[in-house]
Amino acid sequence: MMTIVVRELAVSTLIGVYPEERLAKQTLVLDLTLACDVDASLYSDLLADTIDYAALSDMVTRWAALATFELIETFAGHVLQQVLAYDKRIQTVVLRVVKSGCIVNARAAEIHVSANRGD
Repeated sequence: MMTIVVRELAVSTLIGVYPEERLAKQTLVLDLTLACDVDASLYSDLLADTIDYAALSDMVTRWAALATFELIETFAGHVLQQVLAYDKRIQTVVLRVVKSGCIVNARAAEIHVSANRGD
């Protein structure tokens, strides 16, 4: 089992509970940690033997641009579903979502959530 990490993926999406938050898309920053059954790539040097994390990141970015949610928790749940559906070799996803500027006197709010294939 291998761990692949995509760190600080910035996605633009319509997110927020309050009316002023829903006027324009906001940037969320994601960290994706994937536990994957891709050990063959350690020796093959073939992209097909691993997770194409550039394509996965692009898929998440494009999906987020079309999504609209009030809560980052719900957004995160849907990201987990999207990532697990992307490739059956992804067994576990750990996701960190950061929403900056949403709390007065705080840099950001963030959540950490995970999902396992078969849950």
